[in-house]
Amino acid sequence: DIHNMFNRMSRKRLRKILRKKFPHLVPLYDALYMKHGLVYFRHADGTVDCITQVEGYAQGCPLSAVFASLVLGELLLSLNEDLKDRCRNRSITQGDKGFTKAIAFFDDNNIVILLEDVFWYLSLHKKAKNSLRKALALLKMGEVTTGIKIVGAPIGSNDFANQRFKNVAEKMQHDTETVFSSMPDPQIASQIYSNCLIQCMPFHMCFDVMHNTEKTAVNPHTWKSPMAETIDTTTKQMLKTIAQTDTLPAHAFELATLPRSHNGLGIFTPSRSALLAFVLPFIRAIRYATTGVKLRHKLVSLSPFLQCIYSDWEFSPLPLFAKFRSHLYSLTKDLPLPMGYGKQDRLRFYVDERSPETIQKLAKANYAKEKIADMLANPAKYTVIEEITWLNDAYTSYNLDDPHSPLFVDAVEITDPDFQNFDEEEVGEDDDEEEEDNYFHHSFGGRRPGGGPGFHYFSSGSGFGGTSFYSNSYGGGNEDDGSNVQCQQM
Repeated sequence: DIHNMFNRMSRKRLRKILRKKFPHLVPLYDALYMKHGLVYFRHADGTVDCITQVEGYAQGCPLSAVFASLVLGELLLSLNEDLKDRCRNRSITQGDKGFTKAIAFFDDNNIVILLEDVFWYLSLHKKAKNSLRKALALLKMGEVTTGIKIVGAPIGSNDFANQRFKNVAEKMQHDTETVFSSMPDPQIASQIYSNCLIQCMPFHMCFDVMHNTEKTAVNPHTWKSPMAETIDTTTKQMLKTIAQTDTLPAHAFELATLPRSHNGLGIFTPSRSALLAFVLPFIRAIRYATTGVKLRHKLVSLSPFLQCIYSDWEFSPLPLFAKFRSHLYSLTKDLPLPMGYGKQDRLRFYVDERSPETIQKLAKANYAKEKIADMLANPAKYTVIEEITWLNDAYTSYNLDDPHSPLFVDAVEITDPDFQNFDEEEVGEDDDEEEEDNYFHHSFGGRRPGGGPGFHYFSSGSGFGGTSFYSNSYGGGNEDDGSNVQCQQM
């Protein structure tokens, strides 16, 4: 019975199959099925009891269907051989080994049409004949479908993917309207929107970048697409509902997308996060494919096929890798490089030597730098409230008292050993960096240890990952300073 197949397949047999055909899955099997499982159930009187599950696989396991099919496949192969033997011994006198009787039970008519064979004929004298085009013209084949969805990800043509993105965004928009129309408290409704409804969008933004951009680089902080515009429109409509107004001030959207730790709503912003949502999972995939996946203190290697594909990410002509290289460069082109690395080594350095979390912090900190630098250079473009928003947001702290002090001059990344673990720590967009700020203020008093009066540090806030930098505004400092700074601005 296929319905109960999960619970009837032998675990012992599965492990033998995995050891022979899929050895890289053995650690996963050992972690899930080496011990007997417990199945809890409720009696009619309401009491709860449990039984031991010796065989079968948990239906919550993502590979349970595959595991069950592997064991069932072994059984079906054996049955198939037995049936073939029976067929060979049946109706031998007819000379067709029982084929005539077997085909008598078929309901459909079998019609055979002779077509031109599809083949390649290669000649050493560069005379090649290809009949594939003629065969396709006779068959008049067309795609059965324009694409499929695998774990929610659209795979197929751009039209199919964009239609999927449109459906997802419109569903989120409809769900938002339903929540706000049924929830009497707008604060609760806004929390549901920012914590639940919009949280499925970063996953889809990764594939939005994949299907809606060429391999040429774009501004990493101004991503635009139909789905991104729908998300922003939904957010603005949500803010209008909360404020009970038909018009929304220009600065309200900036305020709403600030982290909660800075008095914002912490709402996801696709224009600033789309390329990161595409690049960071790609870096993880490269590392998993080339170095393996750490599972229970063991490094499990992936298939050689994946290793071959991802190990050539720097030079692969595949369009997907070309897009990845282009977007990674646009995110890191203004970020610092250590001494000894040239510009041609930038991509390899950030893939091999920096964690995805660190790249996220540095890229968002660089966005803050560009935002404030543009604000100071073009104050007429921004409203007073928006200036206060960005200057008081603590995304970046700098010396405003000295108008001659350059902004973010010679920014370098901290490489002191004491900061290595701290710098690699993953910090979410809504995490509170108060502890980090206190650490710097209490330990260094707002200056670098041993630095001269020209050293000022600036630290990005939670909205940009909490990464801290130093800026040598005057080019001063002593010998001890030079030994601690080992990075250069490229």
